[in-house]
Amino acid sequence: LYKVLLDRNIGQKNLHPKTAMVAAGNLATSGAIVNRQGTATQSRMVHLTLSADPIGWIEWASKNNIDFRVISYVSNFPDKLHDFDPKHSDKTFSCPRTWHFLSRILKVIGDKPLKDSLVNIAGTIGEGAARQFVSFSESLIELPSMKEIIANPFTTKVSDKPSLLHAVTHLIAAHLDEKIVDRVINYINKLPIEFQTICLQNAIHRNRELINQDVIQSWIIEKGELLL
Repeated sequence: LYKVLLDRNIGQKNLHPKTAMVAAGNLATSGAIVNRQGTATQSRMVHLTLSADPIGWIEWASKNNIDFRVISYVSNFPDKLHDFDPKHSDKTFSCPRTWHFLSRILKVIGDKPLKDSLVNIAGTIGEGAARQFVSFSESLIELPSMKEIIANPFTTKVSDKPSLLHAVTHLIAAHLDEKIVDRVINYINKLPIEFQTICLQNAIHRNRELINQDVIQSWIIEKGELLL
């Protein structure tokens, strides 16, 4: 390690002058497999402690095709993004990594009832989080479908429940594209303004081309300070 840090050399090869060295590890208190750094190494590195940020993670999730139910759940229960106790007795726990795993599993499950896959979900994010997630997802049965929103943007009902408002914003953000934005914007405009903003922020994070659409430009002119 010192050869890399001090000599910037691996074997007989010198590293490029602009090579940046970044190391990642776990805290000893987290119960992970770690070795304490020697003081000589400590003083040759800059140390930063990172934590999970729900807002930043939701932005990342919107760009990376994470299932809208996962994004909606984390929006409603941000403390569950990284629910870690090093003394936990469950086989696993919810964290950004396992929510990503779950999103991939949900794509395989498709439209089948999630309660039938509770064992797989619990094996991914832990028993407690799994039961809460399945219960939350079942409550989304009240959501309109994207097909309904596209076909009837003016008459499709907008819920007054915060959890469903969060969910519908992420549902729309996951599907909004240039072909349907002219119609769907009429439904988005019926949402409370803070949810309009969340919806369009996440949609544009996922698809930057949307910002060039006339209806989005009009929304920005009228309400753009909130979006920015």
